Amino acid sequence: MPGINGWHWEVAITYTDILGDICLHGSSADIQKMALMGSNLEVADPFKRGYTVVPLHSAGLLDLAFFKAMTETKDGGG
Repeated sequence: MPGINGWHWEVAITYTDILGDICLHGSSADIQKMALMGSNLEVADPFKRGYTVVPLHSAGLLDLAFFKAMTETKDGGG
């Protein structure tokens, strides 16, 4: 399956890590905002949508916080 749901976990972790670095050290506020919010117009948009599976509306850090892989299983963790 294409997209983030089909990515190997190491690619997804690297992508997330790069977005975090861009949020912290991006060369402009617009670039930092895009890395954090993706294409959402308001910060609250991912919170309003709740947990999402594919396709993602956007792929900023806030969207990834609410992404649930279709193959995700509960591991019994907290």
